[in-house]
Amino acid sequence: MNYKQILKELESVNDRNNCTVISSSVAFELPYNEVSDFFFLHGRKRNHGLKPDKTDNMIKLMALEKGYKAIVYKPQRDRVPVKYGNVVYNELSKTRHWISKDGNDLLCSTFGNMTANNCTDYLPRGNYILGVRGHVLGVQNGKVQDWTEGRKHYINRVWKIEKTGEIVKPLTFAEEMKNRKLFL
Repeated sequence: MNYKQILKELESVNDRNNCTVISSSVAFELPYNEVSDFFFLHGRKRNHGLKPDKTDNMIKLMALEKGYKAIVYKPQRDRVPVKYGNVVYNELSKTRHWISKDGNDLLCSTFGNMTANNCTDYLPRGNYILGVRGHVLGVQNGKVQDWTEGRKHYINRVWKIEKTGEIVKPLTFAEEMKNRKLFL
């Protein structure tokens, strides 16, 4: 689904602060109602947004249950020695390396800040959920699908969404308790 289709669907729904639901619908290419039901089922309250740590968990859980892989990337900067007179200081370089949370994967390197305006210049083609301060936005096949398109909101977190096809069925409470008894 793209952003305009979701906005038409939202005209009948009375729900605000749902940017995580909208961006997930865009990145996972799923209908808004299905994504919204998933978020409500896992603890999101109507008219309330999600905190960044809760957003991380929801996106990872949704990826597992819907047959996707979600990788979280955060920016890191190197320290570069700079000489002022006779003294050498270590300053942060302007180049940011977007490295996965576990440190095994480099997504891209940017000179300066990645924003909603220039993110598609740096990111490889694909689906992403981008985090800015107090908001998240969806990118679908190299196009920003959000009201922040063309604006200079600084990106501070990137979730890369890839389809794997491996769907993990969540256990019911009874199944989980049965499995615990088997291992005890």
